[in-house]
Amino acid sequence: MNKILWPLLFLCVGAASLTAQVTAVATLDKTEILIGDQVAFNLSVSAAEGYQVRDIDLRGLQDMEKIELVQPNLNRFDTLKTETGYVIEKNLILTSFDSGYHYVPPVTVKYVYQGRSLTTKTNEIPLMVKPFPMVADTAQLAPIKNIIEEPIKFEDVWPYLLAIAGLGLLIGLGVYLYNKRKNTQAEVEEVIEKRPAHEIALDKLQRLKAAELWQKGQIKEYHSELTYIFREYLENRFEVRALESTTYEIMNDIRTLKIESKWEDRIRELLQTADMIKFAKATPPTETHNQAFELTEEFVQETMKEEEEMGEEQEEDSNSNEKQA
Repeated sequence: MNKILWPLLFLCVGAASLTAQVTAVATLDKTEILIGDQVAFNLSVSAAEGYQVRDIDLRGLQDMEKIELVQPNLNRFDTLKTETGYVIEKNLILTSFDSGYHYVPPVTVKYVYQGRSLTTKTNEIPLMVKPFPMVADTAQLAPIKNIIEEPIKFEDVWPYLLAIAGLGLLIGLGVYLYNKRKNTQAEVEEVIEKRPAHEIALDKLQRLKAAELWQKGQIKEYHSELTYIFREYLENRFEVRALESTTYEIMNDIRTLKIESKWEDRIRELLQTADMIKFAKATPPTETHNQAFELTEEFVQETMKEEEEMGEEQEEDSNSNEKQA
């Protein structure tokens, strides 16, 4: 019998000595408060040398139903060195708005010693929350009186009148600016429509030349802008939907126009070269850039002459009609 009791007693004493090396104590600075008052909560975990505290679980303090955390900062702890080890402390502020007898739940501490994972807990702390004491009121309640209506004065309504006037002013200003912008845009569009197609094209060609895009390595942008100017001129000059058409469709339309046959192959080369650069990322010789520019400019200038002659013929016809009238 003694052979069995002595090993059991030795194991119990050893386990108690291990547990005693890490202790966790939780205290409140007072155990009774009034509703809404605050109480200080202090947690102290003492660990001897060789014992490693791995986790202090404070989640139970967040889930309390009748007690609340005033400053729910649970991640920061204070660690102090001692002669035999170290102490970890945590201070929190608690409050409660429910009267009655409540409990602060225990805090679980996990630690490791010689490869073994162990735990210990703090004690559960009672907290009495008392309601406010009721004081007898000996005063007599006065009878309820009707509300005295104050007459409306100008000082009461002038902010509203001012707001309405300001809103009307803003609406009027917005309508005025909208109409002005609309009229200005219509005037600009009218001026643009009155400009001959060759003037628009030649102006854009000069701006493209001054930008020096292909000289800066922007070859794709250069040919895209150049063919856009050419397509826009075709559309404005000959009423061909060139901006939305493919090269094949443009060439079919050009065959129906009254232009010299020499332009058909040159225009096809211009458009196909631009398509190769834009879609196939081809790199043409340097002289191709100037040749494409000069071809576009020459085409505009030649067809521009026909346009001017047509305008002169229309002017002569109108003058003859006036003389006959």
